[in-house]
Amino acid sequence: MSSTALVSNVKLITSGNIPTTTNLFPGELAFGMIEGKAELYGNVGGMGAGHVEGLNLNDCLGRSFLPQLVIENVPLDELQSTIDSLSKFLNRVVRIIVEPGTLDQRISVLHFTGPGQLWIESPTPMTISYEFSVIGFDVSGCNNDRIEIRGFNITENQGRGVQLSNNTALIVLHALNIEEGVNTTANNVGIWVSVCRFAHIVNSRISNKLVAMQARFSNVITSSVSGELNSTVIWGAENSIIQEHIVNTIDGETPLILISGAKFYNVLHSTGWHVQNGLFPAGRTINNVPITELQNLINSLPRYLSSNIVINVLPGTLPIGSVHGVIVARFSGPGTLTINGNVGTLSATHQISHLLIERCTNESIIVNGFDFIGEGGQVVHVRYNTSRIIFRWNLCIAGNSSDPALQGIHIAGTPYAYVENCQISNKGLAIDVRDNSNVNVVNISGVGNNMLYRSRQGSQLSRENAGTMTGAGAVNTVFGGGSIILPSGHIIGS
Repeated sequence: MSSTALVSNVKLITSGNIPTTTNLFPGELAFGMIEGKAELYGNVGGMGAGHVEGLNLNDCLGRSFLPQLVIENVPLDELQSTIDSLSKFLNRVVRIIVEPGTLDQRISVLHFTGPGQLWIESPTPMTISYEFSVIGFDVSGCNNDRIEIRGFNITENQGRGVQLSNNTALIVLHALNIEEGVNTTANNVGIWVSVCRFAHIVNSRISNKLVAMQARFSNVITSSVSGELNSTVIWGAENSIIQEHIVNTIDGETPLILISGAKFYNVLHSTGWHVQNGLFPAGRTINNVPITELQNLINSLPRYLSSNIVINVLPGTLPIGSVHGVIVARFSGPGTLTINGNVGTLSATHQISHLLIERCTNESIIVNGFDFIGEGGQVVHVRYNTSRIIFRWNLCIAGNSSDPALQGIHIAGTPYAYVENCQISNKGLAIDVRDNSNVNVVNISGVGNNMLYRSRQGSQLSRENAGTMTGAGAVNTVFGGGSIILPSGHIIGS
């Protein structure tokens, strides 16, 4: 099909016969009179006469009308040649509908431009089917309006099932089945999206992949994606934005990894967070999270925790210059959020400047095994939570005890907090409890502090054992209705 003469003539065939290449030349359209009704047909590049359907009138309001050319009954082994025979400049909607079959070949869709669209589909494009199988699809360098791929079974088991790269066209992947392979094979990725303006993955099934959906420098929307036995469900990188429009039920060992500024938004993210049966089913563990991406991952979690989530963080340092270190805020629901560094021992392998936990009402927030290296203000600040706050195997040893405003752990308005096996050193005040908080501390060590324990404004601090933390100033300070319960059971009250 020539890009300069898409339609050279329009004919009316009155014999009642459907137009064919014998009476309809390349670039021509024709109305064929079928049972008294005029049907529009077109011959594209000599490939044969295809039925042209118009768009719904309501869809045409306010925009230009694009004719639709349907090329039907294309054998799978002729799909690539059919795509290649099209003009690279599309000014219409071209639909290629294939016949059932299995093709041991990848299909490439490359370098289309223009205002038109290309749809490659099975006869049942809205339904996942195993009857239309190809190894995979590669869509690259397309700058036309839209590319749709619908109703195929993808059999790639060693590499990327669908690879989208460097497209400004809208890419829609609908009703694809991508389930071959095992989830430990390197490069076994279901759908890979790189440098794409917009991709939409709809009503598809992805299973047994090392990574089900991977995006970099791209915008991706997912809707009703299912699947199981993946290693990682979504991997976002390089400022990609991935949105869940309709709840996904796809499962994997690690639901979500975000690095290099990528963001993930759950359903209803514009008015609130709500995922009950989506990417975060009960007992999910998110492994190998870079410490520099921890905040992005926390931000991507649903605010309503219907189940428990465990985040295991890789060793590293979050620079002092990071705005507030790490913030955990406004979680609700029956689930527990656990953030693990080096669990079970005091270690400087996972370093963060400051930690803020505020206004959480879920079951529990647990933070284990970090070294908090901030040297100013309240290094660990816990305020106005009804969640249980559990803090274990953490270091907080940087700073200068001559600064009275430098506090190790500051807890306000939190009815239950538990601090165990932590080391706090070189602080003006090691642990400060206020505003009707209730805090238990166990096995606290540290040196070089000034004041050690302070309880005020109706709070209660229980020292379950003596610990080994030392300081030059007062050990126990109470005022404003605060109290401290000593290991002996004796209560110091104001």
